[in-house]
Amino acid sequence: MRVAVFRSWIIAALATMGGLFLWLLDDVIEGVRTGWVHEAVEVVEFIIFVPGFAISSFSIAEALRYRSERLANERRRAQRERLLALGAMAAGVAHEVRNPLHTIRLILDELQALGQLGDYYDKLLRHLRRIDRTVAFACQVIDQDSTTQAADYGEIVSAVLADESGEPPHLVHTIPLKVLVKANGDGVSLIVVNLLRNAMTAAGIAGTVQVELVVQAGVAVLSIRNPGILPEGFDLAQPSSPSSTVGLGLGLFISHQVAVSMGAELTVVQHGTTVEARLALPLATTA
Repeated sequence: MRVAVFRSWIIAALATMGGLFLWLLDDVIEGVRTGWVHEAVEVVEFIIFVPGFAISSFSIAEALRYRSERLANERRRAQRERLLALGAMAAGVAHEVRNPLHTIRLILDELQALGQLGDYYDKLLRHLRRIDRTVAFACQVIDQDSTTQAADYGEIVSAVLADESGEPPHLVHTIPLKVLVKANGDGVSLIVVNLLRNAMTAAGIAGTVQVELVVQAGVAVLSIRNPGILPEGFDLAQPSSPSSTVGLGLGLFISHQVAVSMGAELTVVQHGTTVEARLALPLATTA
C-alpha cells in the first residue's frame, strides 16, 4: 500500500513538473509567434498538465485515506488489546470469586431454612445474583463467540428494574415484553446495572429516573434519564475515579468497553439539567 501511494506521488510530481515546463515553453514560443508550434505545444500541455493535477489530487486523497485508515486500525487494535487484557484479568478474578460465592449461597440457604434471615434473604440473594451475572460474563468476555448470541433486551432490563425497584429514587419505565438483540445477555445486564445505578445515585432520594426501551431502524435503544450534571471533561472512553456524588467511575468505563466489544453504541449526553444514557443494540435476525 505504501509503495502504491509513493508511486502515485512520483508520477504526480513528474507530470506536474512536465506540465509547468511546457507551460513556460509555450510562453516562449508564443513570444516568437510561431502559430502552429504554439498550437501543438498547447495540445501537449493540456494532455500532460491536466492529468498531472488529476493525479496529484488523487495522490493527496489516497495518502489522506491511507493515513486515516492506519490511525483507525491502530485505535481498534489498541482498544482490542485493552479489552483482552481487561477480560483476562476479569476471568482470573472471576475464577477466584466463584467458589466462595457458591459457599455464601449455601450458607444463606441454610440460614433461611433456619428462619434466621427474614426479609434480608431476598435482598442478599438479589445482590448475589448480580455478582453471579457479572462473574459469568467475566468468564466469557475473552470468548469472541459469546457476543454473537441473541438475548431478550426487554427481559434483561425488566429483571434489573425489578431488582432495583425497592430502592430510591422513583423509577418510571416503559419496557416492551420481548426485544431480541444480537448481544451477550450477561454483558448487557452488566451495562444496564451500571447505567441504572449511576442514574439512581445522581438522581438522589427525591429524584426520578426514567427508563425507556424502543425499537427503531433495526436497533433497540435503551434510554435512561436522570436529573444531574456531567462532570467537566467527561469521556466514556477514559476511566475516571469513582465518585459517590457524581455516580460515574470505572464501572461506566468498563461498560463502554463491553458495549464496543458487542458492536453496541453507548453514549452519555447532557440535555439541560438532565443526563441521558443510551445503549443501542442491533436487533437479532430471526429465521
